[in-house]
Amino acid sequence: MLKKIIGTVGTRLITAIINFCIVIAAAKYLGAEQYGNISLLLVNIAFSILIHNFIGGGALVYLASRENNTKLIVPSYIWAIIVAIGFTVLLVFIHKIPEELKYHFLALAIVISFNGINNNILLGHEKIKEVNILSIIQVSTFFISFITFVFILNNKTILSYIISLYISHTLTFFTSIFFLKKLNTSFSFSSGLLSIKTTLRIFNFGKYIQLANIAQFFNYRLNYYIIDFFLGKAALGIYTAGNQISEGMWLISKSISMVQYSRISNTKDYDYAKSMTVRMIKFSFIITLLIILLALSIPSQVYVTIFGDDYAIIKMIIMSLAIGILSIALSTLFSSFFSGIGKPHHNTISSVIGLVVTASLGFTLIPRFGIIAAGLVASAAYFSSVVYQVIVFAKISNSKIKEFIPNKFDIQYFKTEVYQLFK
Repeated sequence: MLKKIIGTVGTRLITAIINFCIVIAAAKYLGAEQYGNISLLLVNIAFSILIHNFIGGGALVYLASRENNTKLIVPSYIWAIIVAIGFTVLLVFIHKIPEELKYHFLALAIVISFNGINNNILLGHEKIKEVNILSIIQVSTFFISFITFVFILNNKTILSYIISLYISHTLTFFTSIFFLKKLNTSFSFSSGLLSIKTTLRIFNFGKYIQLANIAQFFNYRLNYYIIDFFLGKAALGIYTAGNQISEGMWLISKSISMVQYSRISNTKDYDYAKSMTVRMIKFSFIITLLIILLALSIPSQVYVTIFGDDYAIIKMIIMSLAIGILSIALSTLFSSFFSGIGKPHHNTISSVIGLVVTASLGFTLIPRFGIIAAGLVASAAYFSSVVYQVIVFAKISNSKIKEFIPNKFDIQYFKTEVYQLFK
């Protein structure tokens, strides 16, 4: 397991570094306002994918080892196309995307959804290495394409960003198809029958996961809409840059949770699932805390030098998000545990709690105090969500507070894992 975690952490570290370079290039050379427009476009695509994931999301990870894979993929692809078309029409109608970008929105929503489906099937078979490769391909191809447009072709527009997304996600999609064909499972294009029974099973399991994800999405991104409405695109671009740096600090917890969810979904050993979750939470907490302290130790002038004068308050944004970053690092692992044991409704409840906090505080504080308040609101929301998860986890697993304190057995566990890794 440690080998998969290390491989995933390594992959996410590489992608985090590349993404950081992309954030710098987009924020600095496209400007705060254009970067704000890009942020809003990507947020809308992400929301459409959340609706698509009712049939095609995290439920596929759980079902991939239990169902004919083609019968999982076919309805997921069809639903992805339907949702993308419906969202495009809706957003054009309410004037949330420019007329000239509607076809780009449609195409990107479809191909990104297809990639998500394929990734989930691979995760369901614990093909962590293949998923990591796809992640590297996507982000590195995007970076090369975008840098080519900006520095070689001198095209510093939203279109250069969009075309780079096309190139990276299309290449990733065809690579994922290749990996799927190599699966020694029930996957086969020739057996592509649309099963109503399987589709309903995907929906019934996935609805709780997606309700949680939608609520969590608004925990993450409702602030974006509030900032855009009250403070404008330039303020949104500045907040996005600081927020994306902060979200990069979830590197360890996101890596662990992906492996954890894949592993728990393939085991019926409840005690193992509990002990693994507790141990990984300790590890994630310590590492994430160290990363936050490192980010806060960097002088503000360094961020200004990297991003430009418009981004002078990035360090303050990171500081306002610090408690939230730490909370999500833990919440991610609790969420994987609840989903992996077939109780994703607890994730829904925790996300709704966070959303209530975001909505009640965001519309009051952000228009009055600006983007720093947005970070504080996000921290309050994330913290309230993880408090609920801690209480529920302790109750259903009979865990004690002292179990979350690192001890000699944890040290011995990691020593053994490292020894096996090198052996």
